[in-house]
Amino acid sequence: MYLSPPGVPVPKTLQLFQRKFTVAGSDGDDYYRAFPSGADVTDSVLLSIRPFVAADAVCLDVGANIGLYSLALATVAPQGKVYAFEPSPTTFDYLHHNVDCNGLANVESFKLALGDQAAGTVHFHDIPFFTAGSFAVEDGSFLTSDVLGSNYFEAPATTLDAFVAEKGIDRVDLIKIDVEGAELSVLDGARKTLSSMQPKVVLEFNSFGFTLHQGILPQVALARIRAIFPYVYVMNRADGSLGLLSTDTQTYAFLYDNGIRGPVDNLLCSFQDLGIRQGYAPLAVAESVAADTGAPLPHSAPELEAMRRTLSWRVTAPLRTVRTRVAPVMERLGGLRRR
Repeated sequence: MYLSPPGVPVPKTLQLFQRKFTVAGSDGDDYYRAFPSGADVTDSVLLSIRPFVAADAVCLDVGANIGLYSLALATVAPQGKVYAFEPSPTTFDYLHHNVDCNGLANVESFKLALGDQAAGTVHFHDIPFFTAGSFAVEDGSFLTSDVLGSNYFEAPATTLDAFVAEKGIDRVDLIKIDVEGAELSVLDGARKTLSSMQPKVVLEFNSFGFTLHQGILPQVALARIRAIFPYVYVMNRADGSLGLLSTDTQTYAFLYDNGIRGPVDNLLCSFQDLGIRQGYAPLAVAESVAADTGAPLPHSAPELEAMRRTLSWRVTAPLRTVRTRVAPVMERLGGLRRR
């Protein structure tokens, strides 16, 4: 039996997909402390991907943290397999403990970072007070332990392709990647797997992580993602509903909304058409139209109401007015280019 990590606090009972789990984490970790014991932590991302995870699915959880997504995936794919990756030694101990104490024989955990190099290490900052924000940086970054208050170390790393080959995995159905801006490196190291197995990929789109941690502009990151996957869907933060990015106008609207209302969204990327015809709905324009006409706000009204009270929302009001006026023109131009 795997022993609890030293100093493990009294564990919590958390619910995922109507199943109760015993979950441990650090009392000093704001991510873990944010979950009250007894809470249902089935979030909008899990709700979004649930219809696409079969009972025998093979899933990879890249950036597993303490394992909540791994536990959820193991629940909805009881005849399948979950491979969980977490490079932070302390966080990995909690991940391993949570998998073991819940008796999940279909989950295997690895103290590894996945990137674009088949052998070596990555420069990793472990953020003890918020483990969900731990991240890798490029060599020579100004982001040091003194700047961040982090525990810095060289994390063992490999590529997803090398891991799949080493383990003899002949099928991958779903990959979840949440690595605070290093998602493109993971994709670069997964080219063979993506091409041959064509899994669905749940990808965090973190503009803050792309720019500050990796020096990549959000529009560049999104263009690289769309060059890999024919179908890219944005997950609604409130309910997990999907909106397809198919036009230049929708792409711009998504990047705009992501920048204005907070830098973290999640994408479902697919090589197959999932049959979802709903396009991405520009939240900023929708709110502006509602304010001008008195029309009701869309189903994500609580989120929009909170957003419109922020200073950044008020400061950028003139720009939104311009966008509302030019959006129809942009849409028509996009249609002409596609003909």
